[in-house]
Amino acid sequence: MGLSALDQAVQWAVCLQSGTAGEAERQACAAWRHASPQHEQAWTQVQGVEQAFGAIPTGSARMARQTLDAAQASGKIASRRRALSLLGVGALSAASAALVARLAPWREEASYASRPGERRKVLLADGTHLQLNAGTAVDVVFTPLQRLLVLREGEIFIDTGADADALGGKRPFWVQAQQVRMQAIGTAFAVRHTLPTRGAPLASTQLHVREGTVAIYLDGKAPLRVQAGETYRLDGQGTTPITRVLQPDADPTAWMDGVLVAKQMRLDALAAALSRYHGAPVHCAADVAGLRVSGVFQLDGPQAVPRALDALASTLPVRIGSSPQGPLTILRR
Repeated sequence: MGLSALDQAVQWAVCLQSGTAGEAERQACAAWRHASPQHEQAWTQVQGVEQAFGAIPTGSARMARQTLDAAQASGKIASRRRALSLLGVGALSAASAALVARLAPWREEASYASRPGERRKVLLADGTHLQLNAGTAVDVVFTPLQRLLVLREGEIFIDTGADADALGGKRPFWVQAQQVRMQAIGTAFAVRHTLPTRGAPLASTQLHVREGTVAIYLDGKAPLRVQAGETYRLDGQGTTPITRVLQPDADPTAWMDGVLVAKQMRLDALAAALSRYHGAPVHCAADVAGLRVSGVFQLDGPQAVPRALDALASTLPVRIGSSPQGPLTILRR
């Protein structure tokens, strides 16, 4: 079931006031407002609520802030909820309550990272289960209006939480990887973000949805809803920035079980994937980069990558250069 026009209006207000919105987001919001009379009506309602709270007398606003600050000091979201009830806003709609919550100066931030060869599991405050693949860095920012994960590099799997204690109802859940924004709609999904390299000069993001739906927002275009079982690659530039991947060259979630399942994967792509589990880069010579590989490679253990490369050398016309402790190179035999 999709979001109501009022919920969407609140999300657009959050986006435009986040401090990171640019001209593309402003144009996209304008296009959304003009797409339907209901959208414009909802936007007007949200703006009216904001103006109403902006007009609160100074003394009342100070009292409200002190009450909410005291609730924040207790460290319990339930206390903030009760504080708003005492202030007489319990009868407001979920959208209005979310806007009132901006009086509460709380912001929860955390950063998580995993080393090469390490996978991590994290339980977030809203009940979300977050898993990090090797060589991953992600920032988590929770506010009264939204839940945001910023994937800087690597690969994550997210099983979104119920957010049961959130002020004003369940908050939107966003994942951002550079210019790509994805909104989870009650779901479990994996996101991989690779930085530019010599062989691939553009950053690339891959989304795979296991359960539910994820909406992709990119460059002011209408959101693309990705359903369970679907995989999309997002390059962010060029004539086809979003591409449906009908047959991924690797199982998008097998890494959670400690294996890499390759399906006709290019050898240079496999080398890049194995690099995340080795203490040094795994290079691939240009004259063998296009060889295709299928197989299951174990990722756990101190010698996991050398063992995987030895298996390649026994089935492909390649040999492995350098030592297991340093950079490895796949060369033609």
